[in-house]
Amino acid sequence: MASSQAIDRQIDQQRHRVFTLAYYTLGSHQDAEDATQETLLRYWRNASRVAPDRVEGWLVRTTTNVCLDLIRKRKRSPETFGNEASEATLQAAASSSPGPSDRAVSAESRQQLERKLAELKEPFRSLLILREVQGMTYDQIADALELPLTSVRVYLHRGRRLLAQQLEASPHCSPTPEHHTPKKISTGGVRR
Repeated sequence: MASSQAIDRQIDQQRHRVFTLAYYTLGSHQDAEDATQETLLRYWRNASRVAPDRVEGWLVRTTTNVCLDLIRKRKRSPETFGNEASEATLQAAASSSPGPSDRAVSAESRQQLERKLAELKEPFRSLLILREVQGMTYDQIADALELPLTSVRVYLHRGRRLLAQQLEASPHCSPTPEHHTPKKISTGGVRR
């Protein structure tokens, strides 16, 4: 049984990761805070039942479930997601930092990307967030969500393809140079 100090340390270490996953899933700072609080409270109550090597997977699974419960409970439409785009959080998804002259275009591109990501249906949205925003490997995602590795690969491939189609179909989406588009979320080859 883990001591309360050890549990507190684990919570402190994982808080940012839980919040980021919740924020990208829900698109709202306040909702992400609520989901983070609920997830960490559930962990506090169940920590003695979670094996130390399974904490990260348990938190990812629980965060995803809490977020889905919030979405169902509040019956949000996709248009309400992504309205609170935070420059600092959005920058985490980009692989390069634009110069001062590129920031307006770059921020607009990232906001468009975040809106389209929020419009994706599950499980595509969650898996893309875990892979591209959280930086988890395919194996880590499969373990955390208790999915076969082949399913993770298929969902990510389809999710990237759907996201690319949404971006191309958007009337406000104009082709931008490669350096304006976050490289982590791409429609390119399989990354492991």
